[in-house]
Amino acid sequence: MNTSHTVVGAIPRVLVVDDDLFFSVRIETTLKKLGYEVEVVGNAEDALLSVTKGDTALVIINFRASKYAAGDLVRAIKLQNPSSAVLCFMPHVQMPELKPLAREAGADLIVANSALTMRLPQLAEKLAPLDGIATSLAEAKLLEGVEVE
Repeated sequence: MNTSHTVVGAIPRVLVVDDDLFFSVRIETTLKKLGYEVEVVGNAEDALLSVTKGDTALVIINFRASKYAAGDLVRAIKLQNPSSAVLCFMPHVQMPELKPLAREAGADLIVANSALTMRLPQLAEKLAPLDGIATSLAEAKLLEGVEVE
């Protein structure tokens, strides 16, 4: 697992993969306000095509999506672009069931939906810093356990 990614002289690109339009718009709006370049897709085919287009610093995936096999998607993204950090999110109540599957697939960080909503700026800054300094997955993992009810 890659523990650092450096973006030098460029705005970090974030790919959001989510089939829930309402939630993906919230993520996109927050990231754009922070200064990230953001692309949102709703299926695995578009996600894989996007990852091959350019340097993607961070991929945020709804692991509970119904329109794609999230575990297979995480594996494929890690094969195509191993330097991309992959953040998966899922409902809090399904964490015990889905978190091990996301981890096995290669997700770098796994959070509950509520934690993503509350901590997205901090998570993005740790995984795809705007200042171009290498990420700290260890610091981001401290935020992984943050659960908001």
